[in-house]
Amino acid sequence: MQIWSIASLIDHEYKHKRIVGITAYSLATIISAARIAAEKHFASDVVAGGAMGWFIGRYVYDTHMSHLAHKHASLIPMINLEPATRRYGIALAFNLGHSN
Repeated sequence: MQIWSIASLIDHEYKHKRIVGITAYSLATIISAARIAAEKHFASDVVAGGAMGWFIGRYVYDTHMSHLAHKHASLIPMINLEPATRRYGIALAFNLGHSN
């Protein structure tokens, strides 16, 4: 599942360069075939893991691209230093990512 999710992620990231996707999926296929040949997995395990991995890679890519296009909430660390009054503080400010 791991190698197929990585291959899917690479293919989606470099979709304009088909050779990259072909190479990634070829390596995933070779690794999957080796797992079956070494009797570490049944063929059904490899097919199911490959399908799940492909969908995970696609989901990660789509989610990543969605976050780049939209502003999201975040935590911003803040440090308050007032040496004259001997006051020091650390806080986390919650930012909703949109302006009013």
